Amino acid sequence: MASGTLVLASCSTGWPWGDGPGAPAKPVRVESREEALTRATQIQDHVRELTGLERDLWIKIVSYDRCLGRGLGIAEQGEPYQLTLVIQLKAADDRHPEVLRALREKLAGEGFKITSPDPGPAARSTPPSEEFEAVHEPDPYTVSLMDGTKPGQGVGVAVTLPCQAPPSGAASPSPTATSPTATA
Repeated sequence: MASGTLVLASCSTGWPWGDGPGAPAKPVRVESREEALTRATQIQDHVRELTGLERDLWIKIVSYDRCLGRGLGIAEQGEPYQLTLVIQLKAADDRHPEVLRALREKLAGEGFKITSPDPGPAARSTPPSEEFEAVHEPDPYTVSLMDGTKPGQGVGVAVTLPCQAPPSGAASPSPTATSPTATA
């Protein structure tokens, strides 16, 4: 079975790793994009193992965004970035609440700080969701677990690493202008 990776940018706000409103987030670690992606994948593999569920190989979203307070959009090579990696786990629709509750308990047992997103006033009239975020504070990253929005979508797992600084000298080379050489 073939799978692909879709690289997207997102407009994230409200991550806890900034210095306050408007202040750029400071990188918490020096790590290449490849190293960060490997680390985020290992975290997701751990979450998947906790559930015993199979990963949907068709769903993988990788996003290297600018850090909070540094503008919106995709981070350029060589500038600090925030990595978000999203996958989907296969689970029957009727099992989603059970899977999310079990993951909440297991991650809390591993020392994660569990928070539930505020659905806003319009959604408060609907039954409560089992979706949550688990923040790993010693090595700050967030695992967000989401119920599929449509039938058959499974359970979404997003790992977000806070602002990372690429190793010095990791910037891609600048394009150079060349001119044709005149020949006689």
